Amino acid sequence: MASSEALVWPEGTIHVWTGSATASAVAAYASNMSITPVVGFVNRQTMGGVYTNHETGRMVQFQIGMVASQHWTLFHMFSSGLMVHVHLAHSGVNGSAGMILYSGRIDSMPFVGQEEQTFQWTMAGHANVWSSYGG
Repeated sequence: MASSEALVWPEGTIHVWTGSATASAVAAYASNMSITPVVGFVNRQTMGGVYTNHETGRMVQFQIGMVASQHWTLFHMFSSGLMVHVHLAHSGVNGSAGMILYSGRIDSMPFVGQEEQTFQWTMAGHANVWSSYGG
């Protein structure tokens, strides 16, 4: 019987690229991330009293925190309003797993500094199509 293994942060990478792949970047020094898949529904009652759910759409929201460096490619992608793809990859002893977010947008990218700390970026965005692999 195989035992499960937890996914560990240092073994992962985050890649961001445009549709043409002419502009690409790795979210270097990533310090945190969150991925929230969301499915919207409208809940309605029929005349017979039965409730039905109708899907209104799907989206995944993402947020990636990283240490600022001299590479500003991700900020230039945000400033240009480019559509991006985001690949969150993990590899470890038992194989690999990850998610790919397609045709998304970077919604915000605050740049924060604090006394005696490094500058930090937080890249937040959304995509309507995603897939995952591994398991």
